[in-house]
Amino acid sequence: MCIAGAVAKELQQYPIAAVDLNLGCPAPIVFRKCAGGGLLREPKRVDAILGALRDAVKIKFHGEDADWF
Repeated sequence: MCIAGAVAKELQQYPIAAVDLNLGCPAPIVFRKCAGGGLLREPKRVDAILGALRDAVKIKFHGEDADWF
C-alpha cells in the first residue's frame, strides 16, 4: 500500500468530511518534486495513488468534470 493509502486508512478513525488530492498546484518547487500539478506528468503514478486510496477506504470518489469550470 502506498503512503496515500496508509494515511487514508488512518484518517478513517476521525470524523473528516473529505480528502483532497491536489493535482493542480503549479508552484515551481512543488511541481519539480513531482507533487501537485507535477503529478500530472506521471498518469500511472496518479492511477496508483487513486487505486490505493480507493482500496484503503470505503468512501465515494468525486472528480471534477472539466466542463464544470
